[in-house]
Amino acid sequence: MTTINSATTSKTMKPNAFIYLTILTSTLLFASCMEGEKQETRTTATTEQGDLTFRGVYYGELNAAESVDVHVPEIPQTYQVTVESVLDDGSKVEKGDVLLTFVKETLELDLRDDLEKLEVARAERRKVLQQLEKERIDLSLEVQRKELALERAKLQVVEGVNLISQLELDKAKLDVQTAELELELAKKALKTFQNKKATALKIEDLKIATAERSVDERKSGLELIEVQAPVAGVVYAPYTRLNWQRTKVAPGVVARPGDKILEIPDLSKYHIDVYVRQRDAAMIKVGNEAIITPIIMPEKRITGKVIKKEEFATTRNERLGTETAAGELKEYLVKVEMDEAPESLRPGNSAKVEIISNLTEEQVLNIPVMYVQRVEDKDEAWQVELADGSFKEVKLGRTNLTHVQILEGLSKGDKVVLPAID
Repeated sequence: MTTINSATTSKTMKPNAFIYLTILTSTLLFASCMEGEKQETRTTATTEQGDLTFRGVYYGELNAAESVDVHVPEIPQTYQVTVESVLDDGSKVEKGDVLLTFVKETLELDLRDDLEKLEVARAERRKVLQQLEKERIDLSLEVQRKELALERAKLQVVEGVNLISQLELDKAKLDVQTAELELELAKKALKTFQNKKATALKIEDLKIATAERSVDERKSGLELIEVQAPVAGVVYAPYTRLNWQRTKVAPGVVARPGDKILEIPDLSKYHIDVYVRQRDAAMIKVGNEAIITPIIMPEKRITGKVIKKEEFATTRNERLGTETAAGELKEYLVKVEMDEAPESLRPGNSAKVEIISNLTEEQVLNIPVMYVQRVEDKDEAWQVELADGSFKEVKLGRTNLTHVQILEGLSKGDKVVLPAID
């Protein structure tokens, strides 16, 4: 049965508002065509048993079924890079060949800064070590002084036993105790200093290690400015989101680590992604037949089939990062697989895709949708006018915009009359 493109239907067999709108639209279109002309006879149609088929035509972009993606490398301490050079689309490469290079001046300046910071950290350690050594010497001398003071105090006690008064002797003994206490405190200060020195040097060593690690990361980042081919093949630069903007990699383009920049596709098999309106998506299912016409090969017809339909709709604004009124339209992604891949095709080529879907599993009774009219003053009730002028109420099923399924009320071969135009 002949149908028109991008039709919709109810998912149940129950008539709904869409059928009413479809019938009303068809009637108004017919009325406008006939305006100003007097009809001598009214057109009739015969109910038929046949397929209720949906045909939707869309445009999409070819993608390799399998492809090795190339991403911006994760360069340490770097949040964005600028492309300096990139191979042209279609360039043949071997594994290990340079595909793309990034501008290195900024990375070199960062490395120079980090090398200076490393030298400063090393100099700071030497300075701290010198200060600590001076402090160690001072504390060691203080211990020696306290030891001498203690010896002197003890000697005064021994020599003064028979020469000085008891009061002076007691004072000399007290001086010994004081010297012993001061010596103990000086030794403790020296021991505490050893812990202080170890901690201070450890802090300085950590600063040096951090600076050395930063220098090593900068050097490793400079080694990543040349992106090499992970496999042999043909280079292709798709439109992707680079630094939050949808664009194609080229000299001067800014990208972020992790951004997809290139592909090396397998050119032996293609998929096409098309986005369909919600009403169309209700009539498309996995396994539907498709006919693909590449724009660069307008005479070529390639068969294919639907291999995937997303379960959730998205807007163009969500996919493309835009903010337009038209971009708020909800669409479903449908992926179509092509049965062949001519050599002249390349990823990114556009193609027209016609998806063909039988809305019912078997042939059904149907008539052109414009022959159905609503029963006046009766909700969700439909009728047709028979050739003898009588009216027959009918129960409707699915519709593909041009034809509607008749569930009850008519038989194959019944003739119906186009509703009269007042």
